[in-house]
Amino acid sequence: MANTILYIDDEPDLAATLAERLEPLGHRLTHVEHTDEALALMRSGAVDLVLIEPQLTTCDGLELLEQVCRIGSQNQEPVPAVVLTRGGRTPALYGRALELGVREFLTKPVTVSQLVASIEGALGEGTEDRDEASWVEPSSAEELNPEGELDELLVPELLHRLHARGYSGLVILKGGDDRLGVQFRNGSPAAVSSTGGKETAEDFLLRTGRITAEEHEELVGRLFVGLGGPRDVLADMGILSEEEIEAALLEHAEEPLLRTFGWTTGSYRLLPGKKLKGAEAHEIGRSLPGLLVDGVLRHSPDEQLRGQLARRGALYVSRAVDEDIEGWVADLTLTPELRELLEAMQGDRTVAEIVASGDVDVRSFYGLVLGGALELHLEPILLLIEETAEVGETWHDEGCAPQARPPADREAVRRAEELSCLAGALAQQDDFAVLEVSELASDEDVRRAYRAQLEALGVAGPKPEDPRVAQLVEQIRGRVAIAFRHLQDVESRASYAAARREEEKARAAQEEAARALEAEGWFRKGERFLRSKRYDEAVEAFGMSAHLDPEEGEYVSHLGWALYLKQPDDDLVRREALEQIARGIKLSPRRALPYVYLGRIFKAVGDPEQARKMFRKATKVDPDCHPALQELRLLEMRDQKHKGVLGRLRKK
Repeated sequence: MANTILYIDDEPDLAATLAERLEPLGHRLTHVEHTDEALALMRSGAVDLVLIEPQLTTCDGLELLEQVCRIGSQNQEPVPAVVLTRGGRTPALYGRALELGVREFLTKPVTVSQLVASIEGALGEGTEDRDEASWVEPSSAEELNPEGELDELLVPELLHRLHARGYSGLVILKGGDDRLGVQFRNGSPAAVSSTGGKETAEDFLLRTGRITAEEHEELVGRLFVGLGGPRDVLADMGILSEEEIEAALLEHAEEPLLRTFGWTTGSYRLLPGKKLKGAEAHEIGRSLPGLLVDGVLRHSPDEQLRGQLARRGALYVSRAVDEDIEGWVADLTLTPELRELLEAMQGDRTVAEIVASGDVDVRSFYGLVLGGALELHLEPILLLIEETAEVGETWHDEGCAPQARPPADREAVRRAEELSCLAGALAQQDDFAVLEVSELASDEDVRRAYRAQLEALGVAGPKPEDPRVAQLVEQIRGRVAIAFRHLQDVESRASYAAARREEEKARAAQEEAARALEAEGWFRKGERFLRSKRYDEAVEAFGMSAHLDPEEGEYVSHLGWALYLKQPDDDLVRREALEQIARGIKLSPRRALPYVYLGRIFKAVGDPEQARKMFRKATKVDPDCHPALQELRLLEMRDQKHKGVLGRLRKK
C-alpha cells in the first residue's frame, strides 16, 4: 500500500520533481498551499507523513505546524512531520519544532535526493543512507556521549567529531595500562600528556636514529649539568639543523597520541573546559587533519578501517576543493600514487567501488577521507549539480534551441520586479520593522500601522489581473498580516521581542565562536612561522589572530614578540613590542611565556636585573616553565663566571 505524503508549501516548484522521485519508491505526494486543505486532509486520517514549510506567506505557518502535529499525534500511529524551510534554523522556530516532535528539520536549498532520504528515514525506511548522511555532516549528528568505549568509536573517529564540533577541553583516553590526556582548543589538539612511559627527548632521538650512541651520551651529560634544554643543547652541539630539531621534538610530542590510533579496546572521557597542567603537557604543532592522516597511515588496523569504509560504501567520493584543506594537504608528504588518487576522485564512484577495485591502499584512502581531503556525497557530484542548479530564464520549443521567454506586458513586468524586490526585503525584516512600530507601541498603534503599511506598500487595493503580480501582492499582504498577528497585543509583542533577543544572542554567540576558531587558526600559523624564523609572516599571522580576538592576551603577546624578532635593533619597534607584550600580560596574566619574552628583550638590551625579574615572574605563574628556568640558569652561570674573573683580578 502506497504511503501518502502531505506537502504544505506555497511555492510549488519542488512538488512535481519530488512526486516523480517518490512514486517509484511507493509514495504518493499530495501538494497543498492553503490551511483549510491541509487540515482537512490531516483530519481524514489518510496522511502518513507531513512535509511542511512554516514560512508561508498566506498564513501563520508555525501555527499551522502546531495544528498539524496536534492532529497527527491523535492517530493510532502518530504522523511524522518533516520541516523544510527557506527561513533558516532560527532558535524560536527550531526549538518549537523540536518540542512538537518534528522528525527532521531541513533548510533550503536542499537536493531532491537528500529530501527523499529524509522522508524515507522519517517513515522508517532507508536508514542506512541516513546514517551515512549524518557522518558526512558530523557537526549535525547526535552529540557525543561524555564517556564511551573505543571499540564502538575509534580514536580517529572520535577526534574527527571533536574537530567538527570545535570542542575545547580535555579528552582522556585509556587503553590497557596507558592513559593519555589530550588538550583540545577550538577543535584542534594543542597539547598531550601520557602516563604510558615518559620517554625523554634524548632517548627518542636515539631510538629514531637521529643521533648516534656517542652523541646521545654527550647530550645526556650536557643536559645533566644544566647547560640548557634539549633544543638549545642540540643546537650548540651542531648535531642537527634547527628544522630537524623542530621536526623531531614535534614528532616526540605527537607520537603518544598517534599510537592510540592502533587501540582496538579502551575508553574515552570528555572534560569540557578542563586543561592539562603545564608541567605535563607537550605542545602539538600540527593541525588535526594532518595528524589524522599520519596516525591512520602508521597505526590504524586494516580490519577496522575496512569496517569503517564499509559503513560508507554507498557514498560517492570526490576531491575536496576547500582552500584550507588544500593548504594542509600540500604540506603532507604524500607519495605520487596518493596524489594521483586525490586527482582521480571526481565524485562518480562510490566508496565500495573504489575499495573493491584494489586501485587504492585502504589505509591511505581512509586517512584522506577522515582528514577531509576526500569528501563523501549521497549522490554523484554531477547529479547534485543538476539538482541544485537554478532554472534559467529560457524556454524550449520541441526540437529547438533555448530562446528568450515570450515578451509580457511591460508595465506588469515592471510592477512584478518592483513587488519581488519589496517581498524579498520584507522577508529579511522582523515583524517590528515590517509594521514600523516598537515594542512599546500600543494595540491601537499597531492596528493603525497595519492599515497604513498596506496602503504604503501599494497592496491594499483590488486583486491585480496579472497572475504574477497578483501572487506577489498576496505574498506581501500575507507577510504584513503575519506581522500584525504576532504584534497585535501586549503579550504577543513581549513574547516576540523576547524571541528576537534570544535569536540575536544565539547569532552573536555563533559569530563569536567562528571568530575565535579563525583566530586560533591564525595563531597556530604564527607559531609555525615563528619556529621557522619567518618573522614577517609571523607578525602578519599573530596580527590577524589579535585582530579577530583582541581580548586574548596570548595572541597580543606573541604579536609583540614577533615584532621584536623581526627588527630587534630598531628602538621604536622594540618599544612597540614591549607595549604589546605588556598589554597581553594584562589581558591574560596567567600566561608564563609573555614574561619570558619580556625578559629576553631586557637581556638583549643589557638589563640583566630586569630580565631576571621577568623570568622569576614567569616561574611564579608556572613553576615548571622550562624557558624561564633555563634563562635563569644561564644568567646564574654568567654571574658565576663574572665573579670568578673578578676574583682572579683582585688576587693579581
